[in-house]
Amino acid sequence: MQVQSRSNIADEVRSYLSRELRNLKGVTIVEDKDADYTIGVIVFPVHNKAGYNTGYAFSVLVTQPGGYQRVRDIIERHSDEKALKTLDAAAKDSVEIVHHSLETGSELEKTCHSLVADLDGAVLEPARKIDQTLKDALEKP
Repeated sequence: MQVQSRSNIADEVRSYLSRELRNLKGVTIVEDKDADYTIGVIVFPVHNKAGYNTGYAFSVLVTQPGGYQRVRDIIERHSDEKALKTLDAAAKDSVEIVHHSLETGSELEKTCHSLVADLDGAVLEPARKIDQTLKDALEKP
């Protein structure tokens, strides 16, 4: 998970989000390029005209590996080695956008809790259901 901010709140936000994610069933936080999902967060304080902090604005982007290997497997049947090398160079590290959200809130910790709840409902819970369906199908004789 990457958290960026122009102010000094990035570490605090990372801590809140990590804690909330660890509390979810089936979620393990890893710092690995081969993770199922990558979460990027940009957060910044919002101020009124008088300069007082009125809350925080978040942009959250969730990506997953772009299915490169699936595409390569299909193309491999119909292409030569030179074409595959070109594809490898261009698309090997591609990602697919899974989810994007914008959210504002007046309290940092509560907004982080809400963001993870939204992420769970939009991305993680559906993935858990698919995994369970596949496990059930594989266990049937």
